[in-house]
Amino acid sequence: MKIFKINSSLTNIPKLNKKLCLCLGYFDGVHIAHQRLINEAKIGSDDLIGIITFDSGVKGKENLTSLDDRLNLFKALKVDLVFVFPFTKAFKNLSAEEFKKKFLDKVKPTTLIAGNDFKFGKNRKGDITYLKKFYKVHVVDFLKKDNKKISSKEIISLIKDGKIKKANEYLGRAYQIKGRVIHGLRNGSKLNFPTANIKILNNYVVPRFGVYKVITYVFGVPHLGIANVGIHPTIDKLKTPLLEVNIQNFSKDIYGKEIYVEFVDFVRPEKKFNSKNELIKQIKKDISSLKSLQ
Repeated sequence: MKIFKINSSLTNIPKLNKKLCLCLGYFDGVHIAHQRLINEAKIGSDDLIGIITFDSGVKGKENLTSLDDRLNLFKALKVDLVFVFPFTKAFKNLSAEEFKKKFLDKVKPTTLIAGNDFKFGKNRKGDITYLKKFYKVHVVDFLKKDNKKISSKEIISLIKDGKIKKANEYLGRAYQIKGRVIHGLRNGSKLNFPTANIKILNNYVVPRFGVYKVITYVFGVPHLGIANVGIHPTIDKLKTPLLEVNIQNFSKDIYGKEIYVEFVDFVRPEKKFNSKNELIKQIKKDISSLKSLQ
């Protein structure tokens, strides 16, 4: 898979020697509706399959996937080319006409694939009707489940509500957060339940505060665990949320290492307990819930 990182002024567009079928969208999450769109691009075509996506470094903007996550998912879906655009003010101010002239007219796609609500250009003035004036466009209808359109917005809402199993169903995989293990206050160890404190490395969507069944990938190896997302109301009440994982049957030193945490199921909301003993009893109960995954 080739990756082309495009600059804000769109002056480094590559020349392609083969026919291109280009999928349009943001593709955050690469959820089942996105997967359907990409798979439809492959049907009956020998063209290269291309994707456009964005490197969003916007502060405060939550994403289901980092750029690296998306690229890995595209590769698994056997995409040939990915065009990565910067989400800068200059790029956002490009009109639909400028985007067509500076990018689309240069890569010369034989077919464009897009959802029927696709919009682009400054103030989102570009749409399917506009594109059809110049290109062959294959429109993919909404994918619905439970009478709802599958969308990144809907999945984000589910994750924030703690409805992680439903979110995973819409994603087509377990929601995953990548982070680095850092030193913490060692409260877990003091309670005899040591945890890995995770510094989240990207602007991931933070799940509803509470306890989750998770699978943690350390050095690429999966381990069952219980994760807590929240602010520790019983012990120290943190100012910013923390992700911490009690990894089962694991004792290696992984400080400074990057790990992945997959959220499998929601166990319970975070709550303030009356005592540490009450908290310990609940943690034991939380860990026992992992038996359903073994």
